Amino acid sequence: MSVLVLGDGPIADRLRNTVSSDVEAAVVVTEVDGGRGVGPVEDLDDATIDAVFEQPMQKVIAGLQQAHAAGAKRIVVIVPTIGMSGGDQHAVHAALAEAARITVKSAARQWGAEGITVNAVALAPERFGV
Repeated sequence: MSVLVLGDGPIADRLRNTVSSDVEAAVVVTEVDGGRGVGPVEDLDDATIDAVFEQPMQKVIAGLQQAHAAGAKRIVVIVPTIGMSGGDQHAVHAALAEAARITVKSAARQWGAEGITVNAVALAPERFGV
């Protein structure tokens, strides 16, 4: 059975071509822009924070909602490990990864009673260009 893959970039493209499941499933790939938002937090302007944190986080939330509405019984959100370990000059990327992970935990608690599993899988930051 095919898997609904939500998100853009090389990780999402590869998953679209290789992943299948025995149940209705979806993968939400967090869109991390490693080329923007690098530097001290106090140097980030509102437009950068919006582009690198707010918009990608809204896509994670929308992806979870879309996967749920599509009837997925397994939902996986892919985040960079930088959310767990941090990284010099990458506070905004770490914040995005951690916010996505926390949202996954909330969705898992809310939808678990419906028999839906929601998990976060962390990949090395360089897979996202960080």
